[in-house]
Amino acid sequence: MRKFSRLVATIMKTSHASRQQRTASSLERLEGRIAPATLINPTTVTYHDLDGDLVTVKTSVGTFDLASQFTFFSMGSGELLAMLKLNDPGFQGATITITAKTVAGTGDGSVNVGTIASSNDLAGITVDGDLNSAAIGDSSVGTLGLGLLHASSLGRTNQTLSSSGITVFGGLGALNIAHRVNNVVVLTTTATPSDIGIGSVAIGGSMLGAAGLVTSGTIGSVKIGGDVSLVGVGSGSGRIQGATIGNVTIGGDFTAIAVPAGPAVSIGADSGLGLVTIGGDVRGTTTIPAMINVFAGNLTGVRIGGSLYNGIIGTNSAGSVGDVHIGGDIVAAQAAGPAIFSAVDLGAVSVRGSLISDGEGGSIGAGHDLASVKIGGNVRVFGGHGGVQGGARIFANGALGNVVIGGSLDAGGSVDDLAGSISAASIAGIKIKGYVQGGSGVDSAGIFAGGPGFGGGPLGAVNIGGSVRGGAGNSSASIQAAVTGPVKIGGSLVTGMGDSSASLHFTSVAAPGLSIGGSIDARAAVTDAPAITMGGTVLTVKGSILGNNGIGGRVEAGVLDKLTVGHSIVNTSGIKITAGVGAFKVGGSIRGFSPAAPLLINVLFGNAGVAIGSFAVKGDVENTNLLAGTLPGSIVNAVTIGSVTVGGDWIASNLAVSTLPGNDGKFGTADDAGLSSGSSIGSIVIGGVGEGTLFVGGDSFGIVASEIDSLKINGKTFALTAGAHNDTDPTLAAHNIGWSLDFTVHET
Repeated sequence: MRKFSRLVATIMKTSHASRQQRTASSLERLEGRIAPATLINPTTVTYHDLDGDLVTVKTSVGTFDLASQFTFFSMGSGELLAMLKLNDPGFQGATITITAKTVAGTGDGSVNVGTIASSNDLAGITVDGDLNSAAIGDSSVGTLGLGLLHASSLGRTNQTLSSSGITVFGGLGALNIAHRVNNVVVLTTTATPSDIGIGSVAIGGSMLGAAGLVTSGTIGSVKIGGDVSLVGVGSGSGRIQGATIGNVTIGGDFTAIAVPAGPAVSIGADSGLGLVTIGGDVRGTTTIPAMINVFAGNLTGVRIGGSLYNGIIGTNSAGSVGDVHIGGDIVAAQAAGPAIFSAVDLGAVSVRGSLISDGEGGSIGAGHDLASVKIGGNVRVFGGHGGVQGGARIFANGALGNVVIGGSLDAGGSVDDLAGSISAASIAGIKIKGYVQGGSGVDSAGIFAGGPGFGGGPLGAVNIGGSVRGGAGNSSASIQAAVTGPVKIGGSLVTGMGDSSASLHFTSVAAPGLSIGGSIDARAAVTDAPAITMGGTVLTVKGSILGNNGIGGRVEAGVLDKLTVGHSIVNTSGIKITAGVGAFKVGGSIRGFSPAAPLLINVLFGNAGVAIGSFAVKGDVENTNLLAGTLPGSIVNAVTIGSVTVGGDWIASNLAVSTLPGNDGKFGTADDAGLSSGSSIGSIVIGGVGEGTLFVGGDSFGIVASEIDSLKINGKTFALTAGAHNDTDPTLAAHNIGWSLDFTVHET
């Protein structure tokens, strides 16, 4: 076979004149061994092939001339038909059949044919074996140049990555190859893009090497039973390309073979491509992607049974893509481009495995709407160049349906901006079973409805099973949206080194509100950006809220029915509520960084005049200012607090309603200034002691409002006069609280 392959290669490179000379000498050598080719009648020629098969060549019309139309080489024990040239006009519309039959047990029932050439349109060519090349058709390319090409294989003996060609001037009605196509490009030329280029393609085996199906016209259905493993090394090779293409089915893998500076390997159409079904993997290289694409039309859909490695599915300019299903993973290298992209709309995308990107590749996106995305495993991106858009993004310029990730969203190893992010003008909902991890790039692993940096677009329910952890990038792992459904984070919200990392910015949150199963942990914060900014009714943190020595961990809200913290609030920059909270409950303690840098809980306005309905802390309150109705330097409204209950101690902390400290800047002194009416505190119960600071001079702390109904500390009930503006002198012994002598209660 190796000797035969070398001889075939030599045949293909030899001029017509040298072929005739070699044929003469070969025929001379055949004398005395086996009868040479014989003209049986004007339409039939027979000869014996290399291994002894009796080969019959027939034509339906026209007259054969053995000397001028047939070129043979002697090889083995018989002859090779190197060239069949049918340029006589009498062969117009002919059907050519070449069959092989074993003789007395010799042969294999298959024949190898070099080239068939005709300047006429032919009705059909059937080769009972392998055909290496052909050139068929007259000058009128507006009609079919060849009705049918049927062979057992194409280019089976061509073992080098230099393609042979089946060239048809005009359309090819049908291509039917029983087994393999190897290093052969089928190329047809039509008058217009709407003309039939290749009517249908059926290849029982694989399509390999420098092979291709290329036409300026249309291609009907394409069915290839085995693998398609292509390389672009010559004109047309490495492509299945037409103006439009019907459904494409590949039983095995679709693979791009790497060659230096080679072009992309593709299944592509200019203006429309049907459903593409690939049973195995789609595999490109780090430099040569395997592409399924339409330049300016629609792609019906893609189904890949295996994985997509360095592949690109999509439309280039004006066209939509239907549903895309990947049975395995999407894996993209550094600069492989988006994995799936539609210039207009993109249907439902499902990936049974994971989405993994090493750099900028592997994103899923749409120029307009994206129906939904479901990833069964993880979304993970790492590497990159920094300062550019990272890979593994899910995005749409219009609406994005539900996004479901069965594993985690992890951009922790990426240095690129937006790596692993999810963004759209609106998002139906987000469900991530695992954790979310931001990276070093800005907005990495972020979720943005309304686009990055805006966050005003609608987002449905959000459910994240694990923790949300920020990275070194600003706004990494942040979520920005107007949420129309509830938000649930099963783990913790953990701030990274980046500004606003792992932050939540919600202009609204629907009932039952925002729930964090773990803690808000801002102990790594280096800036004082809020951890949560929300509008909505309920905020629940089952763990603690932790800051970094008075920096980070701040919660800002509009109006809340309930704010519940399961454990403690420690060393954060505070909580700011604009328009009132019904019930504020802390299961542990509240502790600020120091008396000089207290934790601030500030409720500006009331909801129907009520700033805080009830305030309950199971543990201690220390180094904290609980203020209502004020901004620094001004009283904004007359508000009330219904009740304050603290199970432990109240240390070095202030409670003031619609009251400002006087010129001394301290609460609990005679120059505290309040409103003439309307601000009050109902009942105050502190189970432990109440103290300011021991052995620290010059400071002062107070419980101050225009009216305080009742006060009980460490079992002692303070005698307060009913009504407003009565107990106004903080210097009275009856108004002193504790042993530190710097903590008082009084009315303004």
